[in-house]
Amino acid sequence: MADIIELATAYWRLNKWVGECGCTKKLPAFSSLRIIREFLDSEGVSVLDMTGTIYDSGFSVDIIHVEAPEILSEKPVIMEMLMPLIIKKGTVVQNGQAVLSNTYSPKKKKRSPRKTDKLSQTEKPAKASSKKKVQ
Repeated sequence: MADIIELATAYWRLNKWVGECGCTKKLPAFSSLRIIREFLDSEGVSVLDMTGTIYDSGFSVDIIHVEAPEILSEKPVIMEMLMPLIIKKGTVVQNGQAVLSNTYSPKKKKRSPRKTDKLSQTEKPAKASSKKKVQ
């Protein structure tokens, strides 16, 4: 079980890093991440990042730090996940670790192109039909 938790955590970290990095050639990393994700799925493992979610005390998340605890609102937000919440076949196998805040403002990041966003080099875009639509 410890190996699955370690793999799931490494997957989460690498996925987060690849998504945020400014590198241009991410396709090999996304391919490897997809293979790891498929393996985790086959084992019934879910890896949850709850960043940006309104915190509920029922979550399986340990609060590591609270930003400005003296002015924390009634609905604090998970500002950052330090460790993911990992669930295997419906059972929590690792609590997440999080930082709470009153507000959440995501870092602006460029969306990286994924394989499904671009046509492969062998595909050609569909041509527009020359027939007029009848209304």
